[in-house]
Amino acid sequence: MLRGGAGTMITRNDEDFYYVPGGRDYSIPKSLMLINEIQEHPLNFCAIDFDKKMVGRKIWYNSQPAIIERYINKQCCVIIIPDGAERFETPAEFIKEPLWDEEDARQLKIDCLAAERVWWFRD
Repeated sequence: MLRGGAGTMITRNDEDFYYVPGGRDYSIPKSLMLINEIQEHPLNFCAIDFDKKMVGRKIWYNSQPAIIERYINKQCCVIIIPDGAERFETPAEFIKEPLWDEEDARQLKIDCLAAERVWWFRD
């Protein structure tokens, strides 16, 4: 099966950073908006070695303590693990329809620019 699509790639220092899918009427304005978010993001994507500096950062995910384990290059995503627990608990609003099975709940992949359930600041 062959599939085609359109989108805009945001680059950082001439390297792919984040892909915004959709036609040009959507993806270009969305990319311009996201560039502002990238510049103001708490993970400081404009800093040298930002990807190394964020590893180990303590955050909140769905009101649960978590730690950034690693950054996924070219996707602007992080892998997070629970801090002080074996796995993430299913949020109350999804109890009837779990988002993940028990193995998936040991680590989660989070899109840094679409992380509504993440609070990036935790002591």
